[in-house]
Amino acid sequence: MIWATSETIHFDRVVSAWLILRFVDEDAEFVFLKAGEEPGEGVNPFGLRGVTLAANDEGGTTVSRILENYGLRSDPALELMGRIVQEGVDHVLGITRKSGAMSRHPAVLGTLWITEGAMLMARSDAECLKRSIPLY
Repeated sequence: MIWATSETIHFDRVVSAWLILRFVDEDAEFVFLKAGEEPGEGVNPFGLRGVTLAANDEGGTTVSRILENYGLRSDPALELMGRIVQEGVDHVLGITRKSGAMSRHPAVLGTLWITEGAMLMARSDAECLKRSIPLY
């Protein structure tokens, strides 16, 4: 299947692509859409506004939506990964959750740095994804 997300893939959508490849569709192919470009018929969108596997918003991250929609929440390791991604997104956006806790899982910042480094070193979104997938 073909999966589409917006160009300039980064942290949440990189982990989302890994989840898709590992647990949903091992033959997944990814395309990266420019602003305003539509995914097209027969393409599975993720990390975009207004779709089932939407971009990060008050309803959660794209990763949390994949975990929920594909019945992956029962795996404690994937739940932890979902938490790390949520905390990473919160960190980048400067969000403090209702608990007021500023603590983050120890893997959050390192994972963010590695993913951002891969993004900066890559010449394309496909290359960024290829460089980042082994981290997960």
